[in-house]
Amino acid sequence: MEDNLTVDGGNVRVTSGQVSSGQNIVAAGAAVDFNTGNVQVLEAPGTGSLTLSNMADGGAYTIIITDTTSRTYTFGGCDEPHFVPENGDTEVGKQTVYTLLKVTIGGQAHCYISWITGFGS
Repeated sequence: MEDNLTVDGGNVRVTSGQVSSGQNIVAAGAAVDFNTGNVQVLEAPGTGSLTLSNMADGGAYTIIITDTTSRTYTFGGCDEPHFVPENGDTEVGKQTVYTLLKVTIGGQAHCYISWITGFGS
């Protein structure tokens, strides 16, 4: 391993440089497999019902939707979604970014989701 990356008892430490996650582009469809990267770009989901899989507790994830159709997105794989701001329609003709933090509480997958719509395309 390089000098700026160490693994100590299961903890990973980066003393300099960047930590980044893989990006995956989903050209069509609404299935999001986070084993392909923590950053997912959905170009044409075709629906507002997204199916999320392979999320780890404590994992932080980003979904970028470049489809410019207005929809209110729901997240299958999150038993208890918590939104800020409140979930609603995306902006017509604009891109939307969702950030998610997943934890399990009482056997239920809780997703804390913040989102911003209105990014120019």
